[in-house]
Amino acid sequence: TGSGILQQVVQVKISSEVAGEIIELPVKEGQAVRKGDLLVRVKPALYAAALRSQEASLKSAEADVLTAEANARKAEAELKRNEDLFSRQRICGSLYDEVRTGAEVARAGAIASAQRVEMARAGLKRSQEDLARTTIFSPIDGTVSKLNSELGERVSGMGMMAGTEIMTVADLGEMEARVEVGEIDVVLIRPGFTARLDVDSFKDRKFEGRVTQVARSAKTAAVGTQQESTKFEVRIRMADKGLCLPGMSVTADIETRYRTNVLTVPIQAVTTRLPGSKAGDPAAKKDAKTEAAEAEE
Repeated sequence: TGSGILQQVVQVKISSEVAGEIIELPVKEGQAVRKGDLLVRVKPALYAAALRSQEASLKSAEADVLTAEANARKAEAELKRNEDLFSRQRICGSLYDEVRTGAEVARAGAIASAQRVEMARAGLKRSQEDLARTTIFSPIDGTVSKLNSELGERVSGMGMMAGTEIMTVADLGEMEARVEVGEIDVVLIRPGFTARLDVDSFKDRKFEGRVTQVARSAKTAAVGTQQESTKFEVRIRMADKGLCLPGMSVTADIETRYRTNVLTVPIQAVTTRLPGSKAGDPAAKKDAKTEAAEAEE
């Protein structure tokens, strides 16, 4: 037996990857959404301007490449002419070295210009991604289970770093109980075991479930000032769908072993007698009652 709470099997926390003001928030808490629906839009003006700036930088870099390639071709032609003159000893060695160095510098300048184009393209791609991040769509079919932000609020975010958590979208059709089981009993539990769930909100109903995961690390909680209780989290997938809500309290009875084709009788019909005693012996009845009470305890 273990107690815990109900949680969604699948939930996605929607966070902003860019900073800005929320200008569109067409959903409310508890609203059902489909995959691809608009959830939130951040003011894109700053990122659109950055995109235009990167586009201009790319065009400028591409123009620089054309200039650098033209200079490199001119320097190569000049080098060939001077090589012919140098071979016929019409020019001095220092002049030839100067021309050859100029050609090498021109070739290096062309290569550097090409690299600047690649840098500008990378910056343009980054600006395009930043602009795309201002619009967030639902990644799953589900329900807005939690809404933390409102229209007009400012959110923060920067690339791969976690930004402001705007909302949580969850699939409420698939629920699981996350209960804590003691270290003595957890070794008996395996994925696939059957469980019966008691949800506090449904007093007269039992829910069926199946164990899907047993934690491999313990949770320790201080009891008083000295002792600690060791618990392990067990996850149980509910068979019933769409009835329960996240956060509801639940108690689970996990079936670890069972027997078939056995005789069962009410516990009230079970008693004990001392060896050799008769059914009418008062002492035997007294001892039998005492032992029965102890057995029940």
